[in-house]
Amino acid sequence: MQLRHILIPFIFAIVAASSFHEAAAMSDYPKAREILPDIFRELEKPKTLYCSCPLIFKNNTYYPNLKACNYQVRRQRQKQLASKITVEHIVPAWEFGKQFSCWKKGGRKRCSVSDELFMEMEGDLHNLYPSVGEVNQDRSNFRFSEWNATNKTYGKCQTVIDFKHRRVQPQPAARGIIARAYLYMQDRYGLKISKNQQKLFKAWDSKYPPDANECKRNELILKVQGNQNPFVSRKCKGQENLKDIKEEPLDNFEQLFKDIFSL
Repeated sequence: MQLRHILIPFIFAIVAASSFHEAAAMSDYPKAREILPDIFRELEKPKTLYCSCPLIFKNNTYYPNLKACNYQVRRQRQKQLASKITVEHIVPAWEFGKQFSCWKKGGRKRCSVSDELFMEMEGDLHNLYPSVGEVNQDRSNFRFSEWNATNKTYGKCQTVIDFKHRRVQPQPAARGIIARAYLYMQDRYGLKISKNQQKLFKAWDSKYPPDANECKRNELILKVQGNQNPFVSRKCKGQENLKDIKEEPLDNFEQLFKDIFSL
């Protein structure tokens, strides 16, 4: 009995520390932005989301090889921005943020410091992807669509932005990634998606399955964030039965408690 009284507080401390570590693994956007280059460094010839520009890694950062993807700057005053990688929220912070009361009181800035759920959504790696800075800024919070656009906004880049109607037709290589990010955010956080968008994303999910890089990215995020994107896993060979890492310690501790109380 004395041993049990000694061990129980100790075990509770371990459980609390473990739970805190898991929850804090990806608790905000700055942490996610810092980790993202390391994830993409592990992929095979990684590229930007909208224009498939190869990523060049240098020290702890990366930038797009615009020449290799025949990228053309849309506005010369944005030339410096185009040469940089910015982290794109596939589901814009505005789209999920407007569902929070803190957004009405001070927008993203307020939510990023006052609402833990918003901070988790803002920093969720499954919704983040490197983008050419200019395209990221131009995309803003425009909705994704498909209308057989033929004009080119950024040279050879196949993504087209319709500023008049505030919509974006992403290149085919990005459509499956985008669809599965939206479906994931809807499933995990209850994101509200219109029926038309839902129909579009389900079609893209079916038509554009994950490639090897998307499957590996899902596994890498699972390791650092603790959870998978099931819409990716179920289509990747060997990932069909992946489980979130956060579930495992709880099972182990449950058995540990049983062992202690049997002392």
